Amino acid sequence: MDPEKRIVTRLPLTELWTDSGSLKGVRGASIGKDTIIQFLREGRVRFVVADVGNKLQWIPEIECFDFWKKEVSPHLAEPETQIQLEQFPSNYCFWASEWQADDEHRIVVLEKAH
Repeated sequence: MDPEKRIVTRLPLTELWTDSGSLKGVRGASIGKDTIIQFLREGRVRFVVADVGNKLQWIPEIECFDFWKKEVSPHLAEPETQIQLEQFPSNYCFWASEWQADDEHRIVVLEKAH
């Protein structure tokens, strides 16, 4: 399959990819707000939004803080908690997980539930 046309078909993700092809990456632990804040303080973070039916959305590093404040923080569900989508703005949330890859960035995958 052409990597540029690849879309998310199911969650949770089992692999990561870009328009250039698959990445060597391993899914780590589910994480919440405190961990993501710590990652942002420590340095380079890449957010990736996984939404069924869409391409993976890689957020540019330069936009990560604004994206965190405006989009992720108000919609982030804490791991291991029961949620109702109605408790989040616009009735959607993200489940976050850390991924390890051959990259200098921490990768935080945000799986969208709506």
